[in-house]
Amino acid sequence: MIYNRYNPQKLSEVLLFEERGNDWVSSTGFAVLRCRSSKAIPEFLIYHLFSNDINKQINTLISGSNYPAISSGDIKKIKIPVPSIDEQIIIGHILGNMDKELKALKSKLKKTKSIKQGMMQELLTGKTRLIESG
Repeated sequence: MIYNRYNPQKLSEVLLFEERGNDWVSSTGFAVLRCRSSKAIPEFLIYHLFSNDINKQINTLISGSNYPAISSGDIKKIKIPVPSIDEQIIIGHILGNMDKELKALKSKLKKTKSIKQGMMQELLTGKTRLIESG
């Protein structure tokens, strides 16, 4: 499952690995975060990483102007408050369902805009004519 979030200040790409393994390769421009199962669950943490609190901490640690980056040592300094595991599971499910609903609504909006564009084209070219009744 890939989560893409656009923040007007920066573009963030995040991948939630749902399978275990040691054969993963990542660019040096990425950081790998692992959850301690007794403290946090990935489905909750993935959303929490985009919260204002975490983003404020990250922005104070970022260095560089052309290609802003944060070191793995600085990542370890970030404080991530988390509720109980049970509450994290519930929050993760709710936010996941909201993401699915947003994706469906965006798809519907895209289709509706396409239909509107087609209708406008037919009206503007005269292929379809409107007649006033009454």
